[in-house]
Amino acid sequence: MSGRRWLALTAMALSAQCLAQAQAQAQAQCHIAFDAARAELGELRRPLAAPPAWLELPQRLHVLTATCQPGAAMVVNFVGMPRQQGFAFGSDGDVQLRVAQALLDGQPVELQTLEAAEPGQGGADLRVVRPGDRLVAVRDGTPLQGAQLVLHLISTPRLRPAQFNVREQRTVEASLAVHVSTY
Repeated sequence: MSGRRWLALTAMALSAQCLAQAQAQAQAQCHIAFDAARAELGELRRPLAAPPAWLELPQRLHVLTATCQPGAAMVVNFVGMPRQQGFAFGSDGDVQLRVAQALLDGQPVELQTLEAAEPGQGGADLRVVRPGDRLVAVRDGTPLQGAQLVLHLISTPRLRPAQFNVREQRTVEASLAVHVSTY
């Protein structure tokens, strides 16, 4: 490689798990399916030109499907270590996560945080997901009930150029858990 340093990255961009909670109001179990619990980015090389403050890596599309008892209002909770504009990735990077599309029982819906979806709170359609967000499907600001919620998520990993200063191969990971429950 004639003196060029290289870095091989393996990103665990998203991992999903279901939190099936029995709640007093809705005794429902939810199941979650995730198309790719692990996203491999392969070998990456530092750009030859002067790099910007952040190096954006290839975006990935992920499909998350949550299925609960019919007629349930679902809450999708994103858990992970916060950093910059998203979830921690490696020692100094982040993974930005946004919702490209949300479908409840096959129909397009908006997403709001659980707190914003409470009566009288209002709130805009949420597309950027951050650690700790608890999202619900809404239409015209009203929480919706359904049996299946499908989220098309786009992850964008970003690294600082200093993370490419390695002598050998290194694995860089991000960890994100997704819990689904009813309320």
